[in-house]
This record gives sequence, C-alpha cells and structure tokens, in this order.
Amino acid sequence: MDIKYIIETFRKAHESIEETIENIKPLYSDEQQLWPQLEKLSVPVLIHEKLINFLADSMQMVNDEERFKSFDLEDIKTIYQLLVEYYPNNIQYRLDLIGFVYNVLDNEKEASALANEAVKMMDTKRTEFVRFLK
Repeated sequence: MDIKYIIETFRKAHESIEETIENIKPLYSDEQQLWPQLEKLSVPVLIHEKLINFLADSMQMVNDEERFKSFDLEDIKTIYQLLVEYYPNNIQYRLDLIGFVYNVLDNEKEASALANEAVKMMDTKRTEFVRFLK
C-alpha cells in the first residue's frame, strides 16, 4: 500500500470538491442558476459537508414558489442536525442549527437546550486542550 498515493488522492479529491463548491457559491443570490447547478452535482460533492451546509443556507433564501413547495423548514433543520451529528466538533454547524431554531423556527427553549449542549461540548474539549499545557 502506497501511503503517499493515498494522501495525494485524498488531497486532490478534496481540492476538486472545494473548487466545485467555490464555483457554485457565487450563484447563491441567483436561484434560477443555482438549483440547476446543484442538481448536476455528483454524489461525492452533494454529500460533502460544506455543500450540504451551503444548501441549507440557500434553502432559506428561496423565492421561487414551486421550489419552496418542494421542502419545508423541518428539512432545513434536519440538514443542520445531521451536520451536528456527523461533525459534532464543528462549532459553526452547532451555531447554524441554534441560529436557525431560534431565529427561523422561533423556538427559544430548543435553541437554549442546544446552546447548553454546545457549551458542555466546548468545556470538555477545552479541558482536553488544557491537559496539553501541563
């Protein structure tokens, strides 16, 4: 097994996905172009965490009535919940979920519970970092 090949393949694959995502991001404000481009993406790009997070953000800005009927706010929440579940140490995904629940779904109680959970996780991680300083 050639470890250097595996490392290089990993790097190139992520660079390619990142480039695709960066090319799509400028379409954020032009949903007539954005959604057809999203539909053309391959599965590895569609399931990439940055793309699915971008999708959740974009879904909140949909103006096209037909497109809007194809999902509901719970679908957006589910995306943020999955990002937190699969990437539990990513603070930004937790902030996105908390912000969505608080600002869009107007559920202060749930947002507060999610924030408390995030603080506990950060306290645990902080303790782990502090151990390296001793």
